[in-house]
Amino acid sequence: MKKEEGFTLIEILIAIALLAFGLLAMASMQVMSIQTTGKANRITEGATMAMNQLELFMARGYNDADISKGVGVETVEENELYDIRWEVENIDDGSTYKTKHVKITMEISKHSLHKQQDIVLYGVVADNL
Repeated sequence: MKKEEGFTLIEILIAIALLAFGLLAMASMQVMSIQTTGKANRITEGATMAMNQLELFMARGYNDADISKGVGVETVEENELYDIRWEVENIDDGSTYKTKHVKITMEISKHSLHKQQDIVLYGVVADNL
């Protein structure tokens, strides 16, 4: 009797099951990678917009009306993903220079990240006497 060589049906089914399991795991990992990259992109974009807003305040100077003491809010982007909030506090401690402390808070909508993310930046604007 001649011995036949090759794979049995059971061996082939096990190999296909292992291959399918590995491909499903890779697909799941790819989906998670795409979602995480999107979240990182929105956070980076929000941080950049917050930095731009802080730089605008710093460039305007101490006596500009837009940088007066108080609180402001601005919604950025058409889809309302970002809210920029700023607080300006006058600091006059009797020294030669007067300063204003600026706090910029960028709120990234929880709809885009599954939870709200805040980015907070601080700056100081000095009076150029």
